[in-house]
Amino acid sequence: MPPAVPHRRESVVLIPIRSFDDAKSRLADELSADDRHDLAVAMAEIVVKAAGGGS
Repeated sequence: MPPAVPHRRESVVLIPIRSFDDAKSRLADELSADDRHDLAVAMAEIVVKAAGGGS
């Protein structure tokens, strides 16, 4: 009888991400719309990478 092979489970992570165009509106007094968009994209990329995606 062959040795038992551990069953590998796959995980799925759901990350809710709002529209980047309306992101970080509370920073509107400090950052331009383009800067807020870029910030939201960068933050989303960090979260996705930390969750194991977006190599």
